[in-house]
Amino acid sequence: AVECLSRIYRDLGKYAEAEKLQKQCLDKIIRLFGEEHPNTVIAMGNLGITYQSIGKYREAEVLETKVMDATIKFLGKDHPDTTMALENLASTYKHLGKYTEAEKLQKQCLQTRNKLLGEEHPHTIIAMANLGHTYENMGKYREAEELETQVLDASTRILGKEHPFTIISMGYLAKTYDRLGQHAEAEKLQKQCLNAKTTLLGPEHPSTFKTMEYLALTYKHLEKYTEAEQLEIQVLNARCRIFGETHKFTIQAMKNLEKTYRHLGMDADAEMLEVYVQEAEKGM
Repeated sequence: AVECLSRIYRDLGKYAEAEKLQKQCLDKIIRLFGEEHPNTVIAMGNLGITYQSIGKYREAEVLETKVMDATIKFLGKDHPDTTMALENLASTYKHLGKYTEAEKLQKQCLQTRNKLLGEEHPHTIIAMANLGHTYENMGKYREAEELETQVLDASTRILGKEHPFTIISMGYLAKTYDRLGQHAEAEKLQKQCLNAKTTLLGPEHPSTFKTMEYLALTYKHLEKYTEAEQLEIQVLNARCRIFGETHKFTIQAMKNLEKTYRHLGMDADAEMLEVYVQEAEKGM
């Protein structure tokens, strides 16, 4: 009952309450059953997820390492619970900047899911996407491109073009294309991504504006400064309206548009924005 309540707290975003209950629960279970009992391992895993949610990654790492070791020992490397434990620890490693350690675990996870579930199972595709994101963080853009292309193809085929996972996959691959200097390919995907988000989430959703921002940056790489300007004005107006003029997101939007004005030779507009940025930063 206590564990159930703690999960409800976590689902509601009441992480402090969830953490307190889960710690009490874990201490009691360890006293009753010892550290290697299945109930103890489950309680450790739940507390580890809560630690991740509140940014206590060092504490999460300690618990998730114990969970992984225990599941491998008692259930074997190919058990679904073991794969989940690998995935959770890999996610924590990424938050800690331990990308090499994350890569190693995610490769194991992907191999297991390929073997047991097949290449087109949703869990396999998610494992592929996770490893692709880690490659991107490590600067291994060719490896990221290869996996992210497979993920996008599979999710488009299985889930459809307008599924949220497909749209997210599109965004990740576009970002990798940009990093590889493949700006025309990035532009094509970002346009699709922007159209889908505008339809599904609406033109005022933060995620829609983020995609506009990425597309504007790609336009600048392609020297399409007029197209970049149009998008950046939309982003800036929306952020002023939603966040106010002194918010960090608004200030960043001003800086982006200022650079575009410079490229367009609109120096007076650029200088005016530069003054706004200086004033806004004082008010932060």
